[in-house]
Amino acid sequence: MAGMTSVVRLLERHKKELSETVTTKLLKNLESVGLLNAEDKRLLDEADSAAKRADGLISIISRKGYPAFQDLCLSLETVCPHLLTKFALDIAGSAELDNGTTNNLKLGLQLALKERDCVLRENAAAVQQRESALRPISE
Repeated sequence: MAGMTSVVRLLERHKKELSETVTTKLLKNLESVGLLNAEDKRLLDEADSAAKRADGLISIISRKGYPAFQDLCLSLETVCPHLLTKFALDIAGSAELDNGTTNNLKLGLQLALKERDCVLRENAAAVQQRESALRPISE
């Protein structure tokens, strides 16, 4: 559970950015991957402010454990990749996390970033194929 404490501290350090990111799109994404159930989503939707929504999300992730943090990171890839990058940079520069936790977080974020890069390459290849297919038609 020490690892989860470090995750919560990381999220708390980035609470302002997280509160700006907790949008309907992110909540739908988190619900679709199973991180949020209907009750969790209702509580977040009814929050008075963005800061309270962020607090609620941090609480849910803390309660559900490290896999929930991984789901959040994967969802952030599509909704807010710059926040995911801030997490990675914070972890890389943080001396207060213990080595085991730091390595686990680094590996999780590296995996998320590699998956994002793979999707970007696939999208670029699909655009190239589409342009190649359309070129003869337009000529």
